[in-house]
Amino acid sequence: MLSLDDIDNYEYRKPENLYAFLKEKIDNASEHYFIFLDEIQLAISKEELKKEDSNVKLYGVLNGLLRKKNVDVYVTGSNSKLLATDVLTEFRGRGDEIHILPLSFSEYYSAVNQSKEDAWRDYLLYGGMPHILSLQDDEQRVQYLNSLNKEIYLRDIQERYDLKNLLGMEELMKVIASSVGSLTNPKKYLTHLRVQE
Repeated sequence: MLSLDDIDNYEYRKPENLYAFLKEKIDNASEHYFIFLDEIQLAISKEELKKEDSNVKLYGVLNGLLRKKNVDVYVTGSNSKLLATDVLTEFRGRGDEIHILPLSFSEYYSAVNQSKEDAWRDYLLYGGMPHILSLQDDEQRVQYLNSLNKEIYLRDIQERYDLKNLLGMEELMKVIASSVGSLTNPKKYLTHLRVQE
C-alpha cells in the first residue's frame, strides 16, 4: 500500500516516479501483485484538471498497470480530482467500482454494547461511519463529523470546481439540509443567500 498523502511518499505524486517505483516492485512475472494506492488524486496536477481535453499522466500509469495480467490495482482517494465517473470513463471495461458504504444499523448494533433503543438513538444522531465506534463521547463524535464535513466533503467540492467562496457554500449546504423533504427551488436558495450577505 502506498499512501500519497504521506510526506515520505511525496515524490510518488509525480506519475513518472510512481510508475518507476511500482515497476521495480512488480518485477517477477510468476507472482501476483496487489497494489493499493491511497489518495491517488494527489498525482493529478491542477493544470491537468483545468484542461478538459488534457491527457492526465496518472491515467497512463494506471492503464499500464492494468495491462499486466499479474497485477490488481486498487485506488482510493478524494472525489475532488478523481471522480468515480471519470475513472469508469477512462478505464472502460478494465476496472470496477467498489462502493463502500457506512455501517448499516445491524452492523452498528453488533459492534456496540448498548440496548437496541440506545444504539438506534446514537445511530440516528451520529450515523454509521465506522470511526464513530472508536470515539468515547458526544463531543468527539460531533468534532469528527464536523471535520469530515469541512475537510472532506466541502473541500472536495471546492477543489473540484475551483470555488472561491467556501463560506457561501457552507451556508448553501445548511439551507439545503434544512429543507429536506420540502418543495424548493434554486431561486429560493439564491434569495436566502442574498439575504445572508
